Amino acid sequence: MRGQSETIGVVLLMGVVVVVSTTIGVASLATFSGADERASGATLLDATMSDDFVRIHHTGGEPLDPETTEVRLQTPERTTVYRIADDGSLDGSPPFSAGDRWTLPEPPYSSGDEVTVAVVDTAGNAVLFSVTDRVPAAAEADPTATPAETPTSTDSETATETATETATETPTETATETPPSRPRGDGLSGLSISDLTSGGGGQTQTVSFTLDGRLPAGETVTVDLSEAQDASGKGKGNVRQLQYAKSTVDDDRVDVAAKNDDASVTFTADETVGDGETVTFTIRNVEAADDHSAEHTVVFSRSDADDSDSTTFVVRVSGDKTVSGENWNGDLYVDEDVTVGEASVNGNVTAGGDVTLGEDGAINGVVTAGGTITVAEDGTMNDAGDAGGDVTVAEGGTINGDLETGGSLTLAGPINGNVAADGGVTVQEDGTVETVDAGGDVTVNEDGAVYDDVTSDGAVEVNEGGTIHGEVFVGSGDDIECEEGATINGQSCEEYVEENY
Repeated sequence: MRGQSETIGVVLLMGVVVVVSTTIGVASLATFSGADERASGATLLDATMSDDFVRIHHTGGEPLDPETTEVRLQTPERTTVYRIADDGSLDGSPPFSAGDRWTLPEPPYSSGDEVTVAVVDTAGNAVLFSVTDRVPAAAEADPTATPAETPTSTDSETATETATETATETPTETATETPPSRPRGDGLSGLSISDLTSGGGGQTQTVSFTLDGRLPAGETVTVDLSEAQDASGKGKGNVRQLQYAKSTVDDDRVDVAAKNDDASVTFTADETVGDGETVTFTIRNVEAADDHSAEHTVVFSRSDADDSDSTTFVVRVSGDKTVSGENWNGDLYVDEDVTVGEASVNGNVTAGGDVTLGEDGAINGVVTAGGTITVAEDGTMNDAGDAGGDVTVAEGGTINGDLETGGSLTLAGPINGNVAADGGVTVQEDGTVETVDAGGDVTVNEDGAVYDDVTSDGAVEVNEGGTIHGEVFVGSGDDIECEEGATINGQSCEEYVEENY
């Protein structure tokens, strides 16, 4: 019986080689490093390849476990490894059984390349199947042709003749299916790159990304920094405001390239990096000029995928920043406080501390402050604002946009927008606002006005000459305090409370 088993193995292997010969040309075995070259006498496979796809067809015999079965494509330049369970597409359910086909669209080679295709059992450390040929164009290979039935005779001579005759026959039916598009599950997530501060070189940036789908050895992830280096422009002495020309990375897998307007860092996998693994490295010696402040876009891309993803980082002015006498054109990011007087910032302002608009100071963009926002007389905010602390609008100051504050709001000038405050809101004389949503008490003083509704988690007090043109929403009528001459929704404050609470 042992002798018979060996004969069957030889016959089956011969059948495989002949079928492959008809599909993609003259076949030959090739050995891959780390695996013993052999063929499984119980599994029959064949392969079809063109410049558009590679397809492995299980034609008979024992099934294969997709988790431990790899397809290796070897060119003179490199070897790329794909696991059937993770890459390409399998048209049947696991295991990889007779009649099933595995397809890899867009393989990493071109027409005319000499390629070795091998199927490797990683559990047994063995090459199950291997063939080398020159890649035909797409029109020369039929991606859907079904190979002939593999002979099962125990007579080796009869099996060889039958396989040869069958393999050279022209298929009577040709399917018209299009090879499926390459799976795009392989991507990147968790993209991050740390911020910089203006003023000098020797800075570092930490880059991090997580792999969605494994990254085979030899494949790359490129972090394109060209927008940052190019968009930053040139400042004093014709020196670029942000540059990576002298940058390095202390990781043998990462290369830095920077010249003129282009800059990038490239991570090359020295071994397969698994799905879900996070890669982190630090770029050193990044240079940012004094007073340079901007948000920059960084593009991440994988060599084994068509899509790219992006994230941003900012260059912040360290310490405080005062804009006075000369306008600031563009967004402004500051670690601490920002003061604008007798000048304009023509962009968004983001400050870690307070933002103050002095006389004739203007910000023509969104203001985000970690601390307070103060708009003095003749100061103007021409967009929305968000403050972590209190907000004060002095008489003659103006905010043209919605406002959110983590503290309280006091206004003696107009806010041409809606207000949401965690604390209380006080509308002074000549103060006006659209709607008010407050976590604390709301007070409307004489000649102060709310043009729409007021919602408060505390009390609402409307003093003589104060006006709320919309509805008031509080816990109960007892939470509304009225002075004579106060009005709510077109009627006296007392009448409104009596009718609505």
